[in-house]
Amino acid sequence: SILDVHGFDFEKYKVFLNSINAYSDYKKADLSFAEHFYVGAFAYLRRVFEKMVNKYLEGISITDNHMDKKIEAIQDKFDSRIRGLLKNLYGMRAQTTWHTTMP
Repeated sequence: SILDVHGFDFEKYKVFLNSINAYSDYKKADLSFAEHFYVGAFAYLRRVFEKMVNKYLEGISITDNHMDKKIEAIQDKFDSRIRGLLKNLYGMRAQTTWHTTMP
């Protein structure tokens, strides 16, 4: 398969990704990126990120369901090196999707 040719190591994150039902999305993101379908890759990575956020929100009560508020509520669950970038990364991904789908 094309995945074997590219030598992807999907097993590295398999346990965690399966726990949030995102393993398939991660594989599709990697394959899309390898095939130069960058917008598709970003779309799949956004799904993975949203599933991570929802997993980390389990047991946390928030009143505002917007992604920026969700990220604020769980930012301590992410590596300290990227905490300040989470909103920007998600927002950039949302803008990319919007701009690439407009006629």
